[in-house]
Amino acid sequence: MTENGASHQMQDNGNEQPLGPLVRRSPRKIGLLVGGAMTLVAGVSCIANGLGSLLGGTTVFISSDTAAVNIAACGIIVLFLGTIAIAGGTTALFGKHVSLSLAGAAAGMMGGGLVGFWLGLASLLLFAFSDMDI
Repeated sequence: MTENGASHQMQDNGNEQPLGPLVRRSPRKIGLLVGGAMTLVAGVSCIANGLGSLLGGTTVFISSDTAAVNIAACGIIVLFLGTIAIAGGTTALFGKHVSLSLAGAAAGMMGGGLVGFWLGLASLLLFAFSDMDI
């Protein structure tokens, strides 16, 4: 404790940093948190799209000379992309494994529809400008 009652923590370089909830984060760290939240939303969008196509169970004829394509098989792939996006968003919120966060944002772009595409693209840009190393 110091004379004014605030506790301080010594960093490796000898500078004191105040502890508490009002410690300012750098804008790059905030970009990582916002990008992680957007990746989570893109992952939830992927899961919703995958479950919708999996539970729908319809078949689509692409052309007259091809066989029917079952949409449920595509739903499994989109569910897998959604789990990658949710894992990537979670790791971005914790500030660990930024490479998984990049993969999650890309997976959210692929399977999340129009909403997931724009959220994944924006989170990729925020991850690119964050100060975390890959």
